[in-house]
Amino acid sequence: MSDEQMPEGMPSVGEMLDETFAVQRKSLQRIEESQKELERSQGETNERLERLEESQGRMEESQRGVSETLSGHSALLEGIASKLDKLAS
Repeated sequence: MSDEQMPEGMPSVGEMLDETFAVQRKSLQRIEESQKELERSQGETNERLERLEESQGRMEESQRGVSETLSGHSALLEGIASKLDKLAS
């Protein structure tokens, strides 16, 4: 059926295809924008993860330092307790 034989008021096949393609282009644009936003968000998440890992490393170092300090204090206290025991005897 050619465009001339279409009932009056009906869009032509070409017009319908143009409208369909326009909708598809808009959908594709939204998909591309969503993909860009997702990539940006993923980049931000990766940066935050890197900072978190760095912070965790510093925290572990700090915990090792605290543990070493406490071990040293414990050894000092044991030495003091031993000397007090000797003095009390």
